[in-house]
Amino acid sequence: MSIDYILEVYEPGDKRAHNQYRSSTPFGAFSVGDTIKTQTQGTARIIHIGHFVSQIPGSERITHVTMIYTSID
Repeated sequence: MSIDYILEVYEPGDKRAHNQYRSSTPFGAFSVGDTIKTQTQGTARIIHIGHFVSQIPGSERITHVTMIYTSID
């Protein structure tokens, strides 16, 4: 079984991720209140974290998406 990891960073007030990162290994831990630096918005504060896990029926592949929602202070 293989797992694909995707990290999506959402800018304040936007419903689509402008920063998306893919990996075959898990990303480090994030917490609400942490600051992150992205390619498009510079330094931002994490205000909400969501997860989405899916598997196509009959497939050995799992996808784990971590969605980071941010605010600019």
